[in-house]
Amino acid sequence: MSKRDKYGIQSKIEQCSLDILTLGIEAALKTKEEKKPSLQQLRTKVETLKHFVRISHELKIIDQKIYIALEGKLQEISKMAYGWMQHNGSN
Repeated sequence: MSKRDKYGIQSKIEQCSLDILTLGIEAALKTKEEKKPSLQQLRTKVETLKHFVRISHELKIIDQKIYIALEGKLQEISKMAYGWMQHNGSN
């Protein structure tokens, strides 16, 4: 991976992934009434990460096999976050 990629978009992907993890933990530890902001931020971060991953694939920074695997996992996380919001009556 080139230095440009490592410190550019890949850095953004890494930070966004850490933010998603943090928001998921925050939401898990909050009361039902307090979860909504964290879950909304989590969904936004997941959508942002999807775009970063797609751009990485389009720029040939990651190959198609990795892209497909990541996209599948991100879709799953997005669905889980949405379901969590629905379950908590936070839509």
